[in-house]
Amino acid sequence: MSSIGWGSPQHTINAGDQVRRLDIADPNLLKAIEIKSYETGRVYATQAIRKEIIADSYLVNIDGWEIEWVFKGCDLSQPLRELLEDANIVITIIP
Repeated sequence: MSSIGWGSPQHTINAGDQVRRLDIADPNLLKAIEIKSYETGRVYATQAIRKEIIADSYLVNIDGWEIEWVFKGCDLSQPLRELLEDANIVITIIP
């Protein structure tokens, strides 16, 4: 958070009919970051991650949030990439 200059950790917000806990968020700026750092080296579109994307898609496309998913030290599967892109979620990969 100190490197980006905004937000608070573990912010919980309503996203339609779901409750979403965001890793870093600032509801005044309508910005959030979700961080994925998996030792397996690859992140897949699991049921739990799909649920997060549905909530984030609501926040982005209905409530006007800007949400970025950061993959640190790991990569994402092509199906996961497509889900995030379809939801208008920004993808950042940090080696």
